[in-house]
Amino acid sequence: MKKKRILSLVLIYAILASILLTNDNLEVSAAQTFKDVKTSDWFYKDVMYAKQTGFMKGYSDNTFRPQNTMDVSTFVQLLMKATNVEYSASAHSWMISESRATKTTPKHIVMALYKNIIKAGEFKDYQKAITRGEMCQLINRVLELSKKDAPFKDLDASFFEDKVKIASQIKDYAKMNATTKDIAYIVYASGIVHLKNDGTMGLSKKATRAEITSALIRLANPYYRIVPTVPTTTKNMSNTVTVEEFTTQLLKAVGKFSTSNWMNLANYKEFVRPEADYPSYQKPILRREAAMIVARLMDDITDIERLFTRGGNEVFLKGIPTASTYPDIEEIFVYPSLIWTVYDWEGYRGNISDIYQITEEYQKEMVTLYLAGFMDVDKNNELRPYDFLTKKEATVLIDNVKQFSSLNPRQAQDKLLTMIRDVKEKAMPSMRKPSNAKLWGETYPYVDASLYEYVKEINKSSSNIQLYKKREDYIDRLINNNLSISDLLYYDTLSRDPQVYKNYLNTRYTVDYHTLNSKADYYSTANAKGGNGDFLKRVLFFYNSASIMNVVQPNNEDTPIKDRLFPDDIIKKEIADIKKYNIVMQSEAVTHKSLLYGDYILVTLRTIYYPGTSEDYLKSKGLEVGVWYEQDLRISMIITCDGPEEYRDRWVTSYLVDPHIDKLSTIRKMK
Repeated sequence: MKKKRILSLVLIYAILASILLTNDNLEVSAAQTFKDVKTSDWFYKDVMYAKQTGFMKGYSDNTFRPQNTMDVSTFVQLLMKATNVEYSASAHSWMISESRATKTTPKHIVMALYKNIIKAGEFKDYQKAITRGEMCQLINRVLELSKKDAPFKDLDASFFEDKVKIASQIKDYAKMNATTKDIAYIVYASGIVHLKNDGTMGLSKKATRAEITSALIRLANPYYRIVPTVPTTTKNMSNTVTVEEFTTQLLKAVGKFSTSNWMNLANYKEFVRPEADYPSYQKPILRREAAMIVARLMDDITDIERLFTRGGNEVFLKGIPTASTYPDIEEIFVYPSLIWTVYDWEGYRGNISDIYQITEEYQKEMVTLYLAGFMDVDKNNELRPYDFLTKKEATVLIDNVKQFSSLNPRQAQDKLLTMIRDVKEKAMPSMRKPSNAKLWGETYPYVDASLYEYVKEINKSSSNIQLYKKREDYIDRLINNNLSISDLLYYDTLSRDPQVYKNYLNTRYTVDYHTLNSKADYYSTANAKGGNGDFLKRVLFFYNSASIMNVVQPNNEDTPIKDRLFPDDIIKKEIADIKKYNIVMQSEAVTHKSLLYGDYILVTLRTIYYPGTSEDYLKSKGLEVGVWYEQDLRISMIITCDGPEEYRDRWVTSYLVDPHIDKLSTIRKMK
């Protein structure tokens, strides 16, 4: 049962969909290719994907005839298939009653007319060859009708911010009328329809089978889209400080430590995370990362565990003059000039305008440092967690901590009380609810509501409400040793923890080609397994060592072992690309238990590239150094130990393994 699901997912989404680092490497045997389709053809991957998924077939002589034309009727039939528009008998009856169709009108034409993808009278002859202009027109209508539906939600206004630069790449753009310009731009800029060899859209020319196949595959699957790039600019980072520079200056200023290696000390005291988690101590430090280091240091200076940092102690403190009436609570501590008491720091988060940009992993640190006067908001009342810490901001932050350099813990606590801001409690701002909120048990304000809206329906038994209700029952039974092997298989989708998915994405897409051998912890919240290892070991933790990654059809299971690709083969190739392009990137996966449904979880992945990364690599993807990007994903992970027995248990694995990734959107600049 598990094996079948693995095969079907690989068949649908291709082989190991690699999100941002590498292109999809389609593995096909000679027997699977067409005689007239070469690996060097620009449409090769699209045609092979269409064949392997059964979307399109070739001819009996094993040719595809990519330069042949296609009639309008056949194109519309494929368009309906690509967009999952199914025939409706009731719609057909209504169309007949409106004199817009007859009983003999082909079903796919009926549905295209019913959905207004084809306009009445637009085509007098459905057997004529379709032109590129007509193809673009119909695809554009699908996009217009589907703006609120998956998989086309990525085509929002922010996607077209480089319109002038992109439109200038279309050689015949100036000759088009306003309506045609809009259509041509949308289908080209979205990466669905490519330009002709002469750089024109060639709207009056007949569309070839290769062009049609490519366009429809890219329409249906954003992963295959090739978005045109624009010249990139290198962000000036001369006004930033690195993780190592900030940490070293901070610890020296405090004056409480003595060492010849400040980063080793910071690691030992756990003021900083392992280098691979950043992914390098030499990259510019973010404001939220600086807050994390200072918060951990202040816990140490005040000798109060988790005062500034999250986990276990979710309170903060403030001072009240001794002349005041003591609060009616137990937690009161008296000092010479002040009494202090604990209070709920979360009640003050509404004073920070961009609070929903500060994810929970960094929130207490940034908010408490703000309340204690260590960090300031800007003129918009924002803490800007994803911005780089400037040299001036670093100096101010270090000077604020330096005030505690000569104080013992009790004196540090007393000093801290005098710094607490006099701000009033303020509720968190309300956020837009997704239009399909009724499908979900709850929603998470730290992701855009549109992430929930990719899903149109959920089986009640697979909703996050039921999943977590059953998960609690599963955990209780596990604790009480009342769980059978069959239960383990049955509950494979119920015992998942969003942190497992976050750990996988953060591990795989936070990398520096300099620090591939640096070790860091890896773990699974689902089965408490983990360890410490280099990049390869940390990523492979999330893969079954015996999984065959290039099986695309069930009958290929007989492929000789020597011709099969296993997870370590794929990741090692990816590491080779990381070294080839000098990739330095950092990622943060943002998700929540409310985004679990069925076998999947929805995630927004945020990513930034740092200086040193190959300019050619970034240009090929239309990306810039020092800019945060984000992309919406759907991921599934499963319990499996399938595969050749001699390849099993080659390394320790997470309870959930073999992530399968479906891209729901193109890469966009983070809002």
